[in-house]
Amino acid sequence: MLIGQSAKPPAMTSIQDTAYPRLKHQLTAKALTTVYTPSEEEVVLAAGMTRSRVTKVAFLLLLKTFQRLGYPVLMKDLPASIIRHISTTAAVSVSAAALENYDRSGSRRRHLKMIRDYLGVTAYGEAAQAVMVEAMTAAAQTKHDLADLINVAIEELVKAKFELPAFSTLQRAAFQVRTAVTQGFYQQVFAALSTDDYLKLNRLFIREETATTLWNRLKQEPGKPMLSHLHALVERLHWLQDWQIATGALKALPWVKLKQFAAEAQTLSANQMREMAPHRRYTLAAALLSVQHARTLDDLAEMLIKRLRKMHHNAREALVQYRQETQKRTDTLVTTLRDVIVAYQQEGSVAERLAGIETVLGPQAETLLEHCDAHMAYADNNYLPFLQRFYKSHRATLFRFLDVVPLHSSTQDQQLEAAIHFIRQHRTARSTWLAMPQPDDSSTASSTTALECSWIPSKWWQLVTGQSSSQRSEPPTQLHRQQFEICVFSQILLELQSGDLYIAGSAEYGDYYSQLVTWEEYDAQIETYGQQVNLPVEPTAFVHHVQQWLEKAATATDEAFPTNTIKCQVHRRVATTT
Repeated sequence: MLIGQSAKPPAMTSIQDTAYPRLKHQLTAKALTTVYTPSEEEVVLAAGMTRSRVTKVAFLLLLKTFQRLGYPVLMKDLPASIIRHISTTAAVSVSAAALENYDRSGSRRRHLKMIRDYLGVTAYGEAAQAVMVEAMTAAAQTKHDLADLINVAIEELVKAKFELPAFSTLQRAAFQVRTAVTQGFYQQVFAALSTDDYLKLNRLFIREETATTLWNRLKQEPGKPMLSHLHALVERLHWLQDWQIATGALKALPWVKLKQFAAEAQTLSANQMREMAPHRRYTLAAALLSVQHARTLDDLAEMLIKRLRKMHHNAREALVQYRQETQKRTDTLVTTLRDVIVAYQQEGSVAERLAGIETVLGPQAETLLEHCDAHMAYADNNYLPFLQRFYKSHRATLFRFLDVVPLHSSTQDQQLEAAIHFIRQHRTARSTWLAMPQPDDSSTASSTTALECSWIPSKWWQLVTGQSSSQRSEPPTQLHRQQFEICVFSQILLELQSGDLYIAGSAEYGDYYSQLVTWEEYDAQIETYGQQVNLPVEPTAFVHHVQQWLEKAATATDEAFPTNTIKCQVHRRVATTT
């Protein structure tokens, strides 16, 4: 029995939500002419296949709509505009009753076979069903919406030159395939659980000492990630970490499926969970535990990012305020510089000019030098020295984040991880400067390695090491403890946002490399992908193709430039102002 011949299930998705082709009842003249005008070859074909003028028009109607939709439609379902257009093209007037009689005639069945042969399309049958089910099964591994499964099946059927079945057939097939795949996921997770895991998960649905179950506690949302909720978030994270079950089996699930299972579990009560089949109950519970754990890590990461962003914002504002407050001093420095230049340029010997400069500087030379150094410290909008002022009140919170959130590098560069370990190791230190750790000569497991500082940004270098940028090639011997901490936290902010640093178990800040396709999947799919996007997939050919494309684009831009009125107007305005 083909899928679709069983009883119709309840409506699950609308045809409007899918790519299933349908006839438009309001068509423009251009659409009628472009899509539904028979070619000379098709008119000749219709004349050879039919005996009467009515069947000729019906044949053309069936042919053109089949071309457009990929499946046959009844004459009674055709929009009047299409019937009028093809009738006019064939110079034949037909009545609605005549066309309805054609729907019930043997001619339609014969014509339909001829049209399939002419278009090279195979009627829907067991072979088409196999293609449809295979496509849906593969898609259901990573997709959950029925509309997505239906669209994938339509694409594969069209590619394989199969006639499309009725939409209800696709709908039922998608529902059955998704159910089968979902059951497979349930069994996969169920098989990964131990007896102790079953007992532990069952505790979620039983009222023990409190009036509510642990299941209700699990479903509760912690609220916005605010600093006032830090203690509650940390406590929730510790609780959820103890409940992480079947993590290996859950990691094998696509993230979209895990989220769907968790969302379903979120809507169910403890009683409903107890009543369902064990393999489904345990899978949904484990999925919700995993997703809630990931969300809690996300909330803590958001809290950290907001704290650090606010620190940097306040430091920028402090720099603006500092410049406003020291504007008079800056003006004095500029005035002094002008007077020095005037004294240097006056007529006379070198000694006389030096005397003039000494007169300008006078006893305030040291003070002026201090003012210059202070001004240079904030040159090029360098607000970093002001961060220390705002860091003190957040230091404990930031270190607590490091204590509970597992940070890892997503690349082979482990320098920032080593720096994080270093500041945690010296968290309770009180000295302003810390000695740089040197590698031990011993080969024991307890030996330490030198701390690598090449990752420190240029603007941070002098603040952290006390060395000028010109001395960067020389390894620093000491680190400013607090400035180095701020620098490390600032780098954590940047690398969490870029993905170079990830939080193990997080959803938003997890390891994005784990979401990439494997090399096995790449090798299996690259040829098909290249055909779909019309690009060569062999490396040398791909590079050559891109080079040619860029060369053509550059040449076309150069050739079009003289006639580009907008650019010419801009250049004329620039020339006028200069």
